[in-house]
Amino acid sequence: MKHYFVIALIFNLMPTSTFAQLGAWFHDLEGCWVEDGRKSASFILWEPAEHQTIRNSTYSLLCGDTLLLHTMLIHFTEKNATLEIHTEDETQYFQLYSFNNNTLKWKNNEPDGLPQQLSWTISLGKNLQMRTDDLETDFTRVKEKDQILKWTLGVSLGGNMSNYGNAITFNHFLWRNNISSGKGTTEMLGGFDFAFRMGLQSPLKTLGLSAEMGITQRNVGIHGSFYSKDLGTLDRDGYYRTNSLYAAFIPEFYLDRMHRIAIQSGFYAVLTHNVQFMGHYNTRVLEQNQSKSMNPSNDIDMERGFLLGLQYRVVQTGALKPELFMRYCHGINSTHVRALTIGVATDF
Repeated sequence: MKHYFVIALIFNLMPTSTFAQLGAWFHDLEGCWVEDGRKSASFILWEPAEHQTIRNSTYSLLCGDTLLLHTMLIHFTEKNATLEIHTEDETQYFQLYSFNNNTLKWKNNEPDGLPQQLSWTISLGKNLQMRTDDLETDFTRVKEKDQILKWTLGVSLGGNMSNYGNAITFNHFLWRNNISSGKGTTEMLGGFDFAFRMGLQSPLKTLGLSAEMGITQRNVGIHGSFYSKDLGTLDRDGYYRTNSLYAAFIPEFYLDRMHRIAIQSGFYAVLTHNVQFMGHYNTRVLEQNQSKSMNPSNDIDMERGFLLGLQYRVVQTGALKPELFMRYCHGINSTHVRALTIGVATDF
């Protein structure tokens, strides 16, 4: 029930279609734009500013100097957007009055102000045409190629619930101790994940890649008694605490133009780990095996497996891009871990 509540919460936080369209439009604007087919030494830079605001800076290169010609600020909410154009002489204000997936239209707040209307059309996420009062006043601009791919850095923190399915599925435990029979149960307990990640994204593509390295703590309870032909009777009544350093490779598929919603699917492997057994354990050893180690920390092998996840970017606040994520890990080696992690992450 807890998991269904979290899933419902994530989807209830998702933006309305109006806001999603506006956000996608402004996301496509981000980057550096130059004139197509002209040898003009000027460029436009669009970048995120504060919360729900993006900034435009138009520059010209003259005699080796970079001159700022004018700036624009777009402030947008769930239902509307306003545009400010700042030059040396004046500041003009425009209101968004029409938009679709490809075109934005602005109207001057001053009835006698010039220009009265601005129209911007973007195509394929990389061609931008700007018109004033329905007349072309600027050349088509294209997004620079070095803006198409970008690196991202981030961190994530989450809480997990882990289990090994059933006590008799501890293949490493069974193999190491040559277990032939026994009864036991395992218990799902909580732990945490913390990771650093580096990603490669393209604003124009639906696919991304990220590499992750972090630490995870898993706690899994076990209660049972097992018989080993080699050792004797092994009792376990407590829980395993496993602290691991892991690495993961995670392809991402974005479901929207803003890269707010993504499905993740990848692989992970534990590089090193430390296992502690908390609780009561006992081994009634056969006489001929008195010299063998009975430490239950050897029961658990290092994990390897695949993961499947869903992430949702809540809102951009300055340079931070906070996200909610949910991830399922499935061990495929002798440690048959089944773990669900829910947490928060952010890119810088």
